Amino acid sequence: MTNDAWYGRTGAPHQFLAITALRAAESGLWTIRAANTGVSALIDPTGRVRADTGLFERRVLVGEVTVRTAAWPVTFYARYGDVFVLGCAGILLVTLVRALARQRRRKRAPIEAQGSQREPKAEERESASEPRAAAEEQGNHERS
Repeated sequence: MTNDAWYGRTGAPHQFLAITALRAAESGLWTIRAANTGVSALIDPTGRVRADTGLFERRVLVGEVTVRTAAWPVTFYARYGDVFVLGCAGILLVTLVRALARQRRRKRAPIEAQGSQREPKAEERESASEPRAAAEEQGNHERS
């Protein structure tokens, strides 16, 4: 039972019918949708609308609906619920974390590359020039 009067003559009651058909297919059950002003319908377990009314139409729908038995096939969703959705969310989360980590590494790489090209500090220049001066001195002694 639903009250679609809030939505008037918009597309919303038809959208709700489509959502209800999806839920029928998801659960694998017959669904009877009774709306006071919206679209009433009989929906089979595959999500097909077998009979429906129009908006603001006063009408009685008559149809045959099968009651679920033990032999009735159970859909994946009816058996496992939101496991598929949670699995997809987990894959999405792992993908996002990996992408963010890769992006952070890329941002650091140019900074580190710039760090290796920076001007050496005064102490570093002095310590780097000492071995060179010693090598030059040795070269001068060998030439003499």
